[in-house]
Amino acid sequence: MSAAYPLEALLGIRERRAEERRRDLSLAQSRLSQARSALDEALRQCAEYRDYMNREISSRSDRLIGQTLCKEALEEFKRGLESLKFKLADLELAAERARGDLRKAADEEKQARACLREAVLETEKIKAHRKIWQAAQRLEQERAEDLELEDFSPRKPPAP
Repeated sequence: MSAAYPLEALLGIRERRAEERRRDLSLAQSRLSQARSALDEALRQCAEYRDYMNREISSRSDRLIGQTLCKEALEEFKRGLESLKFKLADLELAAERARGDLRKAADEEKQARACLREAVLETEKIKAHRKIWQAAQRLEQERAEDLELEDFSPRKPPAP
């Protein structure tokens, strides 16, 4: 009967570690996907607001053409335009943050992939060692069986 592989516990640990790294990679890929979606949404909002802002500026300007305005009304018009531009700047800042989040998520995914590769490699090394050990055990067992058979085989009487 063959002895138990002495590094079986270590192999189990390495296999669990590789599985943890697979889960980490899956989470990192999920975060990367969410970051891509968030960036797409932020860029969409910027584009939509930019279109809205241009239409609103045009509309407000058209309403003022040909009218005589007092200084206060002109200042109110300018403040309205500035508030539209500030809102666009806020949306662009949010899009830039989303780009940063995407870069960070991509880096985390790359790192998780490298950690998984390392964990799998370490597991494969121990599995390869186990195969070598098992082959050596089989050879040792066969040798022991051959020796045992030799002990029970009849000996030829010595020649006179």
